[in-house]
Amino acid sequence: MASNGSGSKRLRTARRAIRRMEPFDRAIFLAIRFDNASYEELAERYDVGIEEIEKAFARAIDVLITTPPPPWWQIWLY
Repeated sequence: MASNGSGSKRLRTARRAIRRMEPFDRAIFLAIRFDNASYEELAERYDVGIEEIEKAFARAIDVLITTPPPPWWQIWLY
């Protein structure tokens, strides 16, 4: 089980990653992960193809995976 410090560090890193996403990618990511929106629903909402939704979600996941945690001296900022 992760300690509270480790969990809060991951949460800060996730928040940082979400802020780094492009606005469209962020909207798609948040809609899929937190609103349980389907690709089809989002494609219709944004008037794009399902392939564009898939690409936006993949870009968002890439940002989430590749965002490093903040340096130790900046942790208090997050």
